[in-house]
Amino acid sequence: MLVAFGAAANHCGFYVMSGTVLPGFRDELADYKTSKGTIRFTPDRLLSSTLVKRIVRARLAENRARSVQRAKRGATRTQPPSE
Repeated sequence: MLVAFGAAANHCGFYVMSGTVLPGFRDELADYKTSKGTIRFTPDRLLSSTLVKRIVRARLAENRARSVQRAKRGATRTQPPSE
């Protein structure tokens, strides 16, 4: 999963599905309640679409990097031993 949105009785949540992305946006998120991978906001204090796009791009880059790492690990495991 990349990101998700949710709604509760008193707030909405933007779930980043990663514990490593949000620290890079610390200054921009100073006015919001955050946890390791969640941003809480209210309908009267929405997240800007620009910020959401930047966070999604960061998650895409993180996922691509993980895919490359997995492919590299898989390639080294499947190669026959050299003689």
